[in-house]
Amino acid sequence: MPLLVNFATCGMRSRRRHNGGIARNVAWHNGCSGNQGAMLASRRARVTREDLQRFLFEHVESYEELELIVLLRRQRERDWSVGEAANELGLSAGACLSALEALVQRGLVVKSALAGSFRYAPCSLEAAARLAQLDEFYRSQRLAVVMLMSVNAIERLRLATLHRFADTLRLRDRKG
Repeated sequence: MPLLVNFATCGMRSRRRHNGGIARNVAWHNGCSGNQGAMLASRRARVTREDLQRFLFEHVESYEELELIVLLRRQRERDWSVGEAANELGLSAGACLSALEALVQRGLVVKSALAGSFRYAPCSLEAAARLAQLDEFYRSQRLAVVMLMSVNAIERLRLATLHRFADTLRLRDRKG
């Protein structure tokens, strides 16, 4: 099976190929020398980072939610009360409760049988796999995850502003 590598590294024939809507120059590898393993790992890491950013954008909106989902995943065998989770992470009980309820709505956490307690329980295998990747990435590259969260926050703000502007234009058109 051919491997995809950077065409500039091995000098093989170049071919345009679409990957996720973005055209990239790639070459089919037939045994050229070089650091192909590192390039392939780098490409997979880039895809994983993009996937994680998309997952974070759709499922985790705040740093409190991020810290809580990582905590609950790492100790998924137990139920966490709001107070316990808040104390563990140094959060206020109100911020912790708000974040946990948001995670429940997004299907990453469930309310447990114990009153006021929560448990890690992703709604799908895909979500569980993404959370495992997120946990691993967060352990090794915490700053990169924080940067992804910041980029997502700016994107959410930009989208909200665009929606408000569009709503304003619609209201103006109805009045006029």
